[in-house]
Amino acid sequence: MLDNKAYALVGRSGAGKSTLASYLMDQGHLLVSDDVIPVLVHNGHPLAVPGYPQQKLWQQSLDYLGMNSSAYRPLFQRETKFAVPVHDRFQSEPLPLAGIFELSVVQDGPVAVEAISGLDRLHTLYNHTYQKALVDPMGVREWHFGLLASFVNRLPMYRLTRPEQGFSAPQQTEMIMETIMPKVKEMNL
Repeated sequence: MLDNKAYALVGRSGAGKSTLASYLMDQGHLLVSDDVIPVLVHNGHPLAVPGYPQQKLWQQSLDYLGMNSSAYRPLFQRETKFAVPVHDRFQSEPLPLAGIFELSVVQDGPVAVEAISGLDRLHTLYNHTYQKALVDPMGVREWHFGLLASFVNRLPMYRLTRPEQGFSAPQQTEMIMETIMPKVKEMNL
């Protein structure tokens, strides 16, 4: 959350979404949701709806963030992934969704950010739809497409890449802030 607006971090499992979100919380930002981001559309404007005030972090992420795993309970049958409560750093009311960052991992290279444009924007939203395999069997393809189309062009979307090895959350945070701060200042003028 920044300036009373939410920014979504999406990506494949293991892309580092929860680790980056935890680092952002350490910098004073609030968590709206971990794992799944419910989105409502009101008058064509997407709203991020809060999830549950808990994160799921792997042991490696806890180590990077200087957190002791003995303070948290392991998730069911996953002894190295832990439930981390975040009640004091949680946004409990819906917020306007102001942008989306798709996290991507590359084998080697610097942290980088690029705008997502054209039809790739719609593909990005669709690819990160929770349980997208159920869209067709439930017969909601037209509704789902219409919902995504109603706000896809209202949101800035970016691809944030990071190297596979090492802890790059500080650099990722810097890139996110450099990307969105000019837009935040522009909206407040």
